[in-house]
Amino acid sequence: MKKQILCGFLALACAALFAGCGYTQTQDNAVYGKITAIDGSAVTVALGTMDETAQPPQGSPPADIQQGQQPEDTASAQVEQTDPSASFQPQSSPSTQQQQQPQGTPPAGQQPPQQGGGQPVQLELTGEEVTYTISDESILKIGGGEQTASLSDLQVGMILKITLSGSTPSAIEIVGGMGNGPDTTSPSPTIEGTAVYQLDTGSQTLANQTLAASEANESAVKVTGGAALTLNNVQLSKTGDTTSEEESNFYGLNAGVLTTDGTIALQNSTIETNADGANAVFAMGPSASIQLTDCTIHTTGNSSRGLDATYGGTVTASNVHITTQGAHCAAIATDRGEGTIDVTGGTMQTASEGSPGIYSTGAITVRNATLNATGSEAAVVEGKNSITLENTSLTGGQNAGVMLYQSTSGDAAEGTSTFTMTGGSFTAQTGPLFYITNTDAVIHLQQASLQQSSGILLSVKADRWGSSGSNGGQATLNAVAQTLQGDVQCDAISSVALNLTQASSLSGSIDTAHTAQSATLSLDASSTWNVTGDSYLSALTNADTTCNNIQSNGHTVYYDATNAANAWLNGQTLSLPGGGSLCPIS
Repeated sequence: MKKQILCGFLALACAALFAGCGYTQTQDNAVYGKITAIDGSAVTVALGTMDETAQPPQGSPPADIQQGQQPEDTASAQVEQTDPSASFQPQSSPSTQQQQQPQGTPPAGQQPPQQGGGQPVQLELTGEEVTYTISDESILKIGGGEQTASLSDLQVGMILKITLSGSTPSAIEIVGGMGNGPDTTSPSPTIEGTAVYQLDTGSQTLANQTLAASEANESAVKVTGGAALTLNNVQLSKTGDTTSEEESNFYGLNAGVLTTDGTIALQNSTIETNADGANAVFAMGPSASIQLTDCTIHTTGNSSRGLDATYGGTVTASNVHITTQGAHCAAIATDRGEGTIDVTGGTMQTASEGSPGIYSTGAITVRNATLNATGSEAAVVEGKNSITLENTSLTGGQNAGVMLYQSTSGDAAEGTSTFTMTGGSFTAQTGPLFYITNTDAVIHLQQASLQQSSGILLSVKADRWGSSGSNGGQATLNAVAQTLQGDVQCDAISSVALNLTQASSLSGSIDTAHTAQSATLSLDASSTWNVTGDSYLSALTNADTTCNNIQSNGHTVYYDATNAANAWLNGQTLSLPGGGSLCPIS
């Protein structure tokens, strides 16, 4: 799916550290760019041109009105046609289109205003990337004010003004991309899509209708302006590829059903899309909400998800059946700026690469449903976001069962990825059951039926995302009344912690390769470990101090006697049931 990175506020503590530093701005030697990668002191920026001093044009909607919509007193609406046999035509009048385009929208090719950096800043990328080495002596300032920062505060997605002395940065000013976490303010898209049926004000109901969108960037249904639309027994179809995959991913351009401000209720209806960038159901913005009951969704093109929510949008679904065939087509997804999706019942089937059953850059909850991804992981959590499953059947066909990670795309704020599963079943047909890289991750499992064919329960390691040497994972797995099977693997820049309670059990080895930066295990008195290979623990906590709840099968469990958490073992070697032993690492 796509990708960028959403940045948190810079720590105020950094300002104190750098208080009193001088700052000289040489306008003639300044360049502007958006950070695309950070590797130690090497910072890569995509260069661009911008006018950071420009004020919002007169007539721009105030901050409390979502960009991309008009205030209710100026919104236009297409009135419901009462004749069930009547066909619906897309809006085409120049006056209507002029109303739809909010004043102040950046022209095509420009980035939308960045949030959190004071005045709006518009960066037009030139297509050139440059890598600068930023030393500790470089002076970093925030938004032209008195706040200062350090190299460690820079994050992908920030917009910088870099003053050069020759080719060396002498001062860096952060002028955009400093929002506190994901931007949920719904910046305006640069492409204004059309719709076969658009409602901009009031409430309407359509029943027993067929709506077909066939043009590029045209939706079957679109709701804006705080309007409310109910669709009952409606057949919606969408053909015609998007002209911008990014705008389709982030803003719902070319979606079958779209709301950017308002509510849509779909009942007993079908949505079919057969085009690239044609997500079926899309809620974009904090005032956008869609509810589906007893509906069927089918998409065939690439980048065409079933349910999607961005920038704080909300989707609620009950007994919805979703199939997708293209690449990058999760059945249930959130994207840039987070979103919330709640699903009860139904079935979800995806078939291609990069198309998990669930992809979360927000908060997604699924209960009493069945999801099967044959060409991808069953579920993916990116960044500081979550997936919660209750009594749900989940199957992943490729790569891993569930992946929790942080990309460098900018679509998800950095933080702890969370996966919670209570009851239900979960199968990984290839790869580890859980795979964690370049993020902190917490996994909560309770009474779920788990299966994997690789023999690997949990793999925590560095991969292609992030900065080499610091892109490992930090995983915590909490098991409650849970049966776990498979080995736990961890590399030298990663850590793993297993906590087993309420008669949980683990059958497998832990860090057999002895590579983990840290590997810990905690057992309550009712929980057990069946050791299937020599294992290495940084720390062992066991409510049964005799360790009779560890069945060794002749294997040795090594522990770090220098770790204070192991003081209770007094550096001893203990015989374990099954002929093996628990002993200090020599």
